Amino acid sequence: MSRTVIVGLADLHCGHSLGLLSPDTELKNETGIGYYKPQSTDMQKYLWGIFLEDVESIREMAGKSPVVLVLLGDWMQGEKHPEQLMTQRLSDQIKIAAEVINPIMRRVGKVERIRAVMSTPAHDPLGALTLAATELLRKEHKIDTEATIRTVAKIGKFSLDFSHKGPHPGGRAWLDGNIVRYKLTDMMLKDLLHGKEPPRVYWRAHRHEYRHERKELYGIPDRVSDLFILPPYCGMGYWAAQNLDPEYLTNGMVALEVIDGELAGHKTFKRTIDVRLEETW
Repeated sequence: MSRTVIVGLADLHCGHSLGLLSPDTELKNETGIGYYKPQSTDMQKYLWGIFLEDVESIREMAGKSPVVLVLLGDWMQGEKHPEQLMTQRLSDQIKIAAEVINPIMRRVGKVERIRAVMSTPAHDPLGALTLAATELLRKEHKIDTEATIRTVAKIGKFSLDFSHKGPHPGGRAWLDGNIVRYKLTDMMLKDLLHGKEPPRVYWRAHRHEYRHERKELYGIPDRVSDLFILPPYCGMGYWAAQNLDPEYLTNGMVALEVIDGELAGHKTFKRTIDVRLEETW
């Protein structure tokens, strides 16, 4: 029996004061002499705690099976929205981004491949940050590591289509998931119209929310596909809070289990918190 676990992370926004940060990260002092450890914000402490719990869950799930790690974009914050940056140096963002991957590499037994998806132009206009961080991981861990814009990866009959920007999760609670299902149906039909079988699973991100929808197309043969909008590993900065109007924040990761070239199941590791201030007057 062959078994592979595929792990997806999205929207880490490393370098932002509410993005994922390893407390062990050391950055060069601006004087050029010595190093310092940036102080974590309360949100970063919370994110790092649940991130380590999720990494442990992945370790238990994977066991001795090979693991593929997919980073679904907006790995770093970039500089278009600089108001909450931890540092003004883009090189520091690259270092922070590489450091957050270390617990996965150290604790999960057999990570054999890493794929990093290019971010939106607001966070990485030419892909330079993603390319640099990917090269840093390749040299440090000496495994198959590449940057990509959009990929369809195959293991036997199973195929995974992944890129960064996904459909809107829904503008009203009673319409939740509609646009995700419409987009999934659209992608499946486009492949069929071009003589290709739709991928079994689609992974998208960008929306800073978690959604999972399934679509069955009935015919000869029937087809079924799942679309996951992966949750972020970051908090809500000033810009996101004003533009996304959030009440709740969900963080986590998704893992797929592929056995003998078929999707055997998935696990979503996620937590949701209320980000509103509660007062008693």
